[in-house]
Amino acid sequence: MTSARLPTMPSLDPSATRTRAAAAATVPAGTRSERVAITFPRDTHYLAIVRRVVADAALRAGFDGEDVAKIELAVDEACSNAIMYQVDHEGSARFQELAVEIMIERPRFAVTLQDRGAPYAFEECGNFDLEDQLRRLEPGGLGIYIIKNFMDEVAYHHSARDGNTLTMVKFLPR
Repeated sequence: MTSARLPTMPSLDPSATRTRAAAAATVPAGTRSERVAITFPRDTHYLAIVRRVVADAALRAGFDGEDVAKIELAVDEACSNAIMYQVDHEGSARFQELAVEIMIERPRFAVTLQDRGAPYAFEECGNFDLEDQLRRLEPGGLGIYIIKNFMDEVAYHHSARDGNTLTMVKFLPR
């Protein structure tokens, strides 16, 4: 009877498995662009999922923890504003879903939010001195300020066909 030799099994150590998986999932900077798109119901319950996807993509793109937190907060504010403020006079939602697209084209990291809501005066909001605003002790009003100040580029557009499109861009430091 002949005996066959079995190949050596790789280590089943969980930390080694995670290290191998992380190395396999990492795309070297500048090698290719990546796109992640999600559509979710108009419900704040899903914001945790959106934050997680955005934070993971920002880490994958190469941002440090501070920039990841800024990107995550800016996107959360944009989605929250769309969910909370896009209602008609009777309180009914103007749309049922939001779409988020993340484009990683190093060194550019872009997040685009699209909803079918009514137009709003984005350019006129969030343009104030933060200390003056905080002295007024009025609740709210910081979301668009955060978006404009935490991201490097922000563009808003509304069309009758597509609704609102907000694109937020952060550049990787060189």
